[in-house]
Amino acid sequence: MASQCLVTTGFEDECREIHDACNQPSRLSLLLARRSSSDRQQIKATYHAMFGEDLAGELHKTLMTNQEDENSCKFLPHHELPFQLCKLLYLWMLDPAERDAIMARDAVESRGATDYRVLVEIFTRRKQNQLFFTKQAYLARFKRNLEQDMVTEPSHPYQKALKKNGFSEFEQSLRIVVKCIYSPSMYFSKLLHRSLQCSANNKRLVTRAILGSDDVDMDKIKSVFKSSCGKELKDFIQESLPESDYRDFLVSVAKGSMAS
Repeated sequence: MASQCLVTTGFEDECREIHDACNQPSRLSLLLARRSSSDRQQIKATYHAMFGEDLAGELHKTLMTNQEDENSCKFLPHHELPFQLCKLLYLWMLDPAERDAIMARDAVESRGATDYRVLVEIFTRRKQNQLFFTKQAYLARFKRNLEQDMVTEPSHPYQKALKKNGFSEFEQSLRIVVKCIYSPSMYFSKLLHRSLQCSANNKRLVTRAILGSDDVDMDKIKSVFKSSCGKELKDFIQESLPESDYRDFLVSVAKGSMAS
């Protein structure tokens, strides 16, 4: 039965290359960046059938190793880039519900006042049945209830802002909801533009923007980006970010999915 599955997927060669490159984030990024969401799910299934390993789990090990390296050389220039690439690769290969759960937890735990927008984006662009799986993934991974954490997490800046200037913050949240629902491609096009402009200080925002764009429709976002900014997305990425494997990954994503 397993051999029948392998015969029909067509991703055996890619999985062998990925297996050989699991500790080489730069090589992995070239193999995975231009794969569509459905391709990535098939690659994960084929990888597990061939090697008995969870590909996302293997990427998480690489992420943890690079996080240790980051902590040991935190005063070196550009030390954060390998870690940021590993984190992006790990999130890139997760199921949408798992990805949303991790990003939601990061937002809840963050001290940044704007991170609540991540939660608004998740709850806006997902259907009710998809949100059910996100909440289940959050509970399984963190042993906590997502909706309860959003209300009770102590000292979150957004809660303080709501108490201090509730209408203003509510109005901002409402605008995000409307934009996400009315034109998600325009919303994430603008988010990409803004994140790349401040990319030197905020790789997390760039990662959030590219992952959200992948969930929506990268081809539509590229078209909207060119219309509104007068430039191809891949060219803007190259101009905005310093040369690195992280930048190369984003450029590959912006070029679009390759044929399966």
